[in-house]
Amino acid sequence: MICFVFKPKRRVHGVLRVSKTYFGKLQMPWEHGGPSVIALDTTDKRVAVDALNQMVKERHQERLGQLAPRETREAAERPLNELLEAFLDDLKAKGRSENTLAKYRSNVGTLFAACGWTELRSVTARTFCQWRTASDLSPKSKNDTLANACGFFGWLQRQRMTLDNPLENVGRVDTRLVPRFRRALSEAEQARLLGGTGPKTGRAGGARDFRNVIYLLVLETGIRRNELQNMKVGDLNFDTPAPFIRIPAAIAKGRREAHLRLRPHVVEAVRSVLPPHALDCEWVFRSRVPRISTIKRDLGQAGIPFENEHGRMDLHGLRVTFCTNLLNAGVHPRVVQELMRHSDIKLTMKNYTDTSQLPLAAALDKLPKVPLRNDTHHDTHDDTQTLSAAVLVESGEVAPVQSRPHLQSG
Repeated sequence: MICFVFKPKRRVHGVLRVSKTYFGKLQMPWEHGGPSVIALDTTDKRVAVDALNQMVKERHQERLGQLAPRETREAAERPLNELLEAFLDDLKAKGRSENTLAKYRSNVGTLFAACGWTELRSVTARTFCQWRTASDLSPKSKNDTLANACGFFGWLQRQRMTLDNPLENVGRVDTRLVPRFRRALSEAEQARLLGGTGPKTGRAGGARDFRNVIYLLVLETGIRRNELQNMKVGDLNFDTPAPFIRIPAAIAKGRREAHLRLRPHVVEAVRSVLPPHALDCEWVFRSRVPRISTIKRDLGQAGIPFENEHGRMDLHGLRVTFCTNLLNAGVHPRVVQELMRHSDIKLTMKNYTDTSQLPLAAALDKLPKVPLRNDTHHDTHDDTQTLSAAVLVESGEVAPVQSRPHLQSG
């Protein structure tokens, strides 16, 4: 074991300088990687030695499980919101998007306030369950809040700021009986939405207004709202044999650059709303992506209900429609997953497929027709078998079956 106090020394321009305060070097027998240097912040050697010995005692107690680690004890004294900010700073350093950081800050911070949690010691599974029972949030939102909170407490565990996750054994809300949150539009509804939304721009070539183009773009590519908001003219690549939109990794949800192929009529629609001689650095749809109130109005003008028994319809619902359209067209599910840019095919098939729009009856009609055998056919088959057996017996190839004596005596 290494354990002693000292005053650091160093030469500055040939002059030896000695620190005014003491430092300690400490390494326990079970620790590896060299001793740690600890600032003791005192000029009294006796006080420095006592402080270092106290650290030795604490490390022995920590190893025996008699005392929580120093990081845990220090975190227990810090406000919970301060720990949340440290968690968000670490996420930001890892490259997580601002939207993700805002979601955690709002979701988890609101949970702290609603449950009255100010320090780690006040966090309990019971108070969370009480909040969840009284909350009017949807089951999915409650599960999302639980997942975000568990992500935060899991980070604290990995940082040794807490010994366990207080919400680890809290079960999720069963959403199997909850109706779908979003639905897909039928082909007729898609045509009405694209044909009756807002005033036309009046430009040559049958140009559409911005909202029509945005709706068409989501239906044809499955592009997300944030990607639309941050799309620049330079991301549009129309002068290639296969036109596409480039989604930079910085704005893509999965932090992976993507190229979204465009069909000719989509290219024409997007061109119709671009200003002449637009610069590559200009935004395409910034501040023009419709909000929910505008979408409701557009749906009403097209005679489409905003919400029905199959779910609601919003801009992300058009992404659900894009996925469902691909499956209806017979595209392989693995290809659909790639076009949707999902990391898990379960997300594609379960959350983004509206089964009410799938051709289930047409699929059943493709099954082979297997007729049920009637009794006459069955009797004829039995008679044929009996006749064949009789012929074999008469020819001597098979001996007749003898009756068992004990059965005859009954």
